[in-house]
Amino acid sequence: MSPDTAPQAPAPKSRRWLFVGLGASLVVNMLLIGLFVGARLHHGGRHDFKGPHSEFMRSLPAERRNELRKDLEALRAGIHESRETSRALRAAAREVILKEPFDRAAVTAAVIAVGAAKMEAGRAAAERFVDLLSRMTVEERKTFLNLLDRRRGRFRDRGDREDM
Repeated sequence: MSPDTAPQAPAPKSRRWLFVGLGASLVVNMLLIGLFVGARLHHGGRHDFKGPHSEFMRSLPAERRNELRKDLEALRAGIHESRETSRALRAAAREVILKEPFDRAAVTAAVIAVGAAKMEAGRAAAERFVDLLSRMTVEERKTFLNLLDRRRGRFRDRGDREDM
């Protein structure tokens, strides 16, 4: 073989796909960064409270906020436990419903147990919520209700809260 006819290395493959992949990665990263920055700007960078009580809690002085925070955490813990119980009962009811042969009495008992758990969860949450309200001053309760109404879109005066 002469040097002119020696096998040559294959020509480098096009790097077009590399640039397409890098471009797509850059677009996705910029999108994610934009979503993050937009969320921070929209929410003012505040993530210390979550849920419907957040605006109310931020309106309180720091000392009072810390007192009520503990009560809210207890309320949330109770709700979490109730949800777990309900979830387990629903899973058990699902198994009973799918079981062959169909046992009407067992299905009725399972469905009633799920309903009873939901009612107990609602009762317990209401008691904890009323307990939280009882620890608030009249002004704090008024502020809470006004923020709750505003959050739900009730901007017009309905006539039932003239004293607020």
